[in-house]
Amino acid sequence: MPKRYQGQEAVVEALKYYKPDPALVTPQALHLIQHEGFVPSVYKDTKGIDTEGIGLTKEFIGKNFFSDVMPVFEQRARSVVGKQYDQLPIKKKKAILSAVYRGDLAASHNTAKLMRQGKWKEAATEYLNHDDYRASKQWNDKAGKIVHGVAPRMEENATAFAE
Repeated sequence: MPKRYQGQEAVVEALKYYKPDPALVTPQALHLIQHEGFVPSVYKDTKGIDTEGIGLTKEFIGKNFFSDVMPVFEQRARSVVGKQYDQLPIKKKKAILSAVYRGDLAASHNTAKLMRQGKWKEAATEYLNHDDYRASKQWNDKAGKIVHGVAPRMEENATAFAE
């Protein structure tokens, strides 16, 4: 397994690797890097899927995270809540983008429907009604510590949705 960077170290290494235009280094991009981590080569993720960089798979392998990938996921995040996305507080935008990037949130999901109706507290509750969340929470509870990062990440997103 190649070297994996987490948190702020992942941000530093990803910036060196991708050398982005400073205008593309948004709070949302930095938030994703901190949550996803960074690996500067292709590796197999926990499900055996080829993955690179900041959790990039499939058609995104070999692409620049800042200039090629972020615009795609920002657009997907906008499709979740509609035009209001650009007016939302940065904390909500980060959480929506994080959920979309991880694959937990799409425009067709009940969580997104509640968001578009302005029912943010209900959306937060519905968002955690998710098999990956329950499985991660169960693993962490059984271990008595965080051994699987999905549950804490989803809880952080849900808290931001509800605010």
